[in-house]
Amino acid sequence: MFLQALNGFIIILTCEGEVFFATHTIESYLGFHQSDIVHQSVYELVHSEDREELQRQLLWNTFLPTELTGIQLADALVPEKSALLDRSFTIRFRCLLDNTSGFLRLDIRGKVKVLHGQNKKIEEPPLALFAFCTPFGPPSMLEIPHKENMFKSKHKLDFSLVSMDQNIKNRCFRNDCVSIPKKRSGMA
Repeated sequence: MFLQALNGFIIILTCEGEVFFATHTIESYLGFHQSDIVHQSVYELVHSEDREELQRQLLWNTFLPTELTGIQLADALVPEKSALLDRSFTIRFRCLLDNTSGFLRLDIRGKVKVLHGQNKKIEEPPLALFAFCTPFGPPSMLEIPHKENMFKSKHKLDFSLVSMDQNIKNRCFRNDCVSIPKKRSGMA
C-alpha cells in the first residue's frame, strides 16, 4: 500500500554505482523488472550526460562546505551532521515504456548512509544512497495511476496510430467486438 501511495519507487545504490535494491514498483515507471537491475551498474541505466552528476551524488564528501573539507566519515555520520549526507537531484533514467522518449527524468531524494550487513573487511563502512525516486514533471500527468483498465496508445501529430498496448488489441479486435468502420472513398 505504501509503495502505491509513493508515486514512485525506492532504490538503494552503493557508492560504487551498483543497484543494491529496488522496489518492484520500478517496473511501472521504467519498464525494468526488479530482478533485471539488482546488482547491475546504475550507470548503464542513466543517460550518458547524467552519469558524472550521479557519481558526484553517490560520494559522501562531494558537497561538504569548505570549512568541513577535512572531516572524517565517522564525524559526518553523527546525527548533528547528517544533513551533509542528504541528496536531492534529478537524473534521466533509461525507460522501456512506450510513452517516453527512451528516458524518464526522475526526482531523487534520499540520504547517503551506512549499508549494514555487508561482510566486507574495509577501513570505512560501505555506504549507499537510500532514495525515493519519483517522476519529475507536471503533477497533473503523474497523478493518473497506470491500471489494467486503462488503454495507452501512441500517435503521430496527424493522429495516425503508431502503436497501442495489448489491452486495446485484446478488447477491440476480438471477434465479438464491434469492428472499427473503414474510411469510404470520397468522404473526409
